[in-house]
Order: sequence, then C-alpha cells, then structure tokens
Amino acid sequence: MPRRQFIDSLRAASSLLAPPRVVWAEGGKTDDRLSAVIHPPDLWLTPKSVEGFDPNDFADWPKPDREKLAREVDAFLAIARQVPPDKPATKAQSRQARQHLQRVIEFVGEPLRREWLDAQERMLAEATAAAESKGWYVERDQKKLTENLLGAYKAPRLRIRTQDNEVVLDPIACFGSGRQGVVDLVVLPTYER
Repeated sequence: MPRRQFIDSLRAASSLLAPPRVVWAEGGKTDDRLSAVIHPPDLWLTPKSVEGFDPNDFADWPKPDREKLAREVDAFLAIARQVPPDKPATKAQSRQARQHLQRVIEFVGEPLRREWLDAQERMLAEATAAAESKGWYVERDQKKLTENLLGAYKAPRLRIRTQDNEVVLDPIACFGSGRQGVVDLVVLPTYER
C-alpha cells in the first residue's frame, strides 16, 4: 500500500512541476515572459510530494538503484522541510528541490513505463495469435501518449480486420480506474466500446 501511495504522491507532484505555457494566437509562438509571470507557486515543494516512500517497498529493485532513489528522496525532503508553509521557497530552494524531485520521478517512472509497455506487448501477442488463427488481418502501429510520472512515450496499438468489422486495441493510460492500465477495445466504424 505505501508504494502505491508514494507513486500517487509522485504523480500529483509531477503534474504540478510543468510551468504554464502561454501561446500567442497568431503563429503559435510562446511568450516565455508572460508564462514566467503567471507561473504558480511551487505547490509541489512539500514533503507530501514523496509521501509514503519506504525503501523497503522497492526490495525488487537492485540495491544501487534503491540507494540512489532513497538519496534523492532524502535530498528533496531536506529542502522541502526548510520551506515555511506560509512563505514561498527561494529560487535556490526551488531549483535544487526540482532537480531532486525530477530524478525521483525518472527513477520511478522508467520501470513503471517498462512494466506497462511489457503488459501491453503480452496482451497484443495473445490478441494477434487469436486473430491470426481465425485468418483475420492484423496490423500493429504505435500511439503517442503522455502521462504524469511516465512522461511521453509510444505505446503499441493493434488493428484487427475481420470480414465484418475493424477492431482496435487502443492504449489509453497506465494509470486508470483502480490503478490499472486502460486499453480500449474499439469496434469500427460504430465506435462501440
């Protein structure tokens, strides 16, 4: 349970890390000056961003990776605990804490993304074998996804054409209902799910 709590805390923090982007209506240029002005306070710079962390919950990781993760969490917490609850962090605190939190997000996000993509590959292999045994046409491609904690990645997508319909196994998100990955089964052209 604490590992899930820690991952949920990191997901919430990662959604707060990205500064807003102001785009001009003409030409799609960004206005960095205006973006900086409306940048919200560092709401992620709190011990809650890594709440639930317990190195023992990562016993399945190699020891050097666990130690690296623990060091980064500790370094982030050391800074986060110095920030008064009623005052903003200094620029130095914000910059240093951001670096540590981003490393934590990378350490945790990469294996989670790998697990999610491996699970999809297994599912698509089973679906491909079933479809090919029926003589149906199968086509694989990829879909670009971006999720908090996992970042941007490409997920496999499968199209199966039968004599009557086209069916798509369409990846939606790793973090879905009940903390399980979501893959839609779409029947074309009706879009029934």
